[in-house]
Amino acid sequence: RKALIEHLLNKQAASAVVKHKGPALSAKQIDNVVKLTDGYSGSDLTAVCQEAALGPIRELDPKVLRTVKPEDVRQLNEKDFSNAVQNIRPSVSKENLNTFAKWAEQYGVSR
Repeated sequence: RKALIEHLLNKQAASAVVKHKGPALSAKQIDNVVKLTDGYSGSDLTAVCQEAALGPIRELDPKVLRTVKPEDVRQLNEKDFSNAVQNIRPSVSKENLNTFAKWAEQYGVSR
């Protein structure tokens, strides 16, 4: 989960627009997001990240949405993720995730 969250955040940070702002979340905040998303599948994490990414947009006045510059939109923060997990619930039970993990360990592709 941590690797996927960091990958998605790094995609945002790679944007020329946000490079000057520094990292969106600290390592400790990323660890907190990982804890929040315990039991979430990869697909669920993608949905959580997409939902979190809308947090800064939702704070904007609708009148400025068409004209706002990307550099004027604030970066993601930990609160965006905590709000996102309230809307996006895990789609797979922890039991099934454990079964999939065991299968992947035994038969899956090596990393």
